Amino acid sequence: LLDIHNQKHNQAFNAWRPLYSYYAAAKAAGAKVTFLEESDALDATRFPFLILSTYQMIDAALLRRLTDYVRSGGHLI
Repeated sequence: LLDIHNQKHNQAFNAWRPLYSYYAAAKAAGAKVTFLEESDALDATRFPFLILSTYQMIDAALLRRLTDYVRSGGHLI
């Protein structure tokens, strides 16, 4: 996220805005929110829903992990 923020393709782009919007909506709905790093385990039993903010910069390895997460019963938003 910091890379996207520091290397903007457009000066009006704010990489943090979607993250805060999703966080606020989840908290308002009473959801427990945990922030994960790319290297963290994507366990569908522990994290039944993942909100993927600013997904445009993910690499093939992370895409495979996210695909495995969904195939194991996780829900990707």
